[in-house]
Amino acid sequence: MHYSNRYRLLMCKTSNFRIVFNATVLAVMFIILQAGVISSVCAEELISLDVFHIKRNKNSNLVQYSAHVEKTTCQAKNSGPVYVFWRNLEVSPTDTSNILFIEKPAYGIKSQSFQGGELHLRLYALPEKLISVEFTKFGDQCKAIPYVDINNERAILDEVYVFAKERWYWKPKVLWIEIRGTRFGKPVTEKLYKE
Repeated sequence: MHYSNRYRLLMCKTSNFRIVFNATVLAVMFIILQAGVISSVCAEELISLDVFHIKRNKNSNLVQYSAHVEKTTCQAKNSGPVYVFWRNLEVSPTDTSNILFIEKPAYGIKSQSFQGGELHLRLYALPEKLISVEFTKFGDQCKAIPYVDINNERAILDEVYVFAKERWYWKPKVLWIEIRGTRFGKPVTEKLYKE
């Protein structure tokens, strides 16, 4: 078969373009695949840790405060790792649900920020109490340790108990809140009257 010089030159340029184009496509695909592998290796798996809860006199359901942390380092990486939800124990030990928008003023998180390696929380229910959360690793287990001042001394926060009076015409009226914790292995409590 006889080809003109012009046709051969065109074929050569087209062939070179295909080689360069294919090499570029392959390089881009390799980079994308490598980025996917690297991001999947670098992206830490998040786990959820229970931090503390609020018990109420109304029923056995709990308002649970938990945190998302990285599984290998046990550290929270974002500025708002603590979240709140209902642990519906009256339904089943594993049943949960989100708190409602109208419940946020009672049980929601007013603020959370990192300071000095600890997460500082303030709740709408206890604005006068600063809760500091330390994320740490014991062996291969991650743990969240919440601290709060109980009777003006730092203690580990175990739970908050809310005693409220039900009212048929309006939301329940909180009469008192008891902060329960441990200091040097011994139980400590502080009762805050809300009347």
